[in-house]
Amino acid sequence: MPYCTQGSQVYQVNSCDECAGGSCSSTPPGGGGGSGCFISTIMTRSLGQIILELGTTYNAQVAFRDTVLNISPIGRRFVKLYYRINPKMLDVARRNPTLLGEAIHAWFIIAPFVQAVVMAASTSDTKTRSAKQRPIRFTRAMHGRVVRLLRSIRNEGEDKALRRDLIKVEAELRRYVGLTPEEALEKLNRGSR
Repeated sequence: MPYCTQGSQVYQVNSCDECAGGSCSSTPPGGGGGSGCFISTIMTRSLGQIILELGTTYNAQVAFRDTVLNISPIGRRFVKLYYRINPKMLDVARRNPTLLGEAIHAWFIIAPFVQAVVMAASTSDTKTRSAKQRPIRFTRAMHGRVVRLLRSIRNEGEDKALRRDLIKVEAELRRYVGLTPEEALEKLNRGSR
């Protein structure tokens, strides 16, 4: 599986298509190797690094809620839905460490897109993006990763309302596949006009 590098974050992806806006390589940065105990080197350091990296994305999550979702009727419905299903999803993930890992992995894959949507919402000048920068998109691969996670949660969960709500989320996310942050923001805001 290839490795995707987004700033200081490095994570494995199924294909380089999931590495939106980052660099993709078949080998981990630094070439891997080294010495030391597997448990302390891999588990402790990796989990600590993951926790730190998740913390760096918190502001993007809050900004996405406040400056993107809360400005449109569709977005506000999803914020309300999030607060209703989040405790149930966390309960399912707590019981299945593999699923929790999948959730973290899926977030790291879509976080650059979420951050780009927040940036697009905070600036009216879309020409500020460098001409050399490859436009980020919500790719089929990114969508597929999120859908696999939602389906895994649906299959693990016993709550019928949660299952119905996750199907709604999946259907809504499908509308944004292939779009740039600016296009996704425009599509989201169409309902508010």
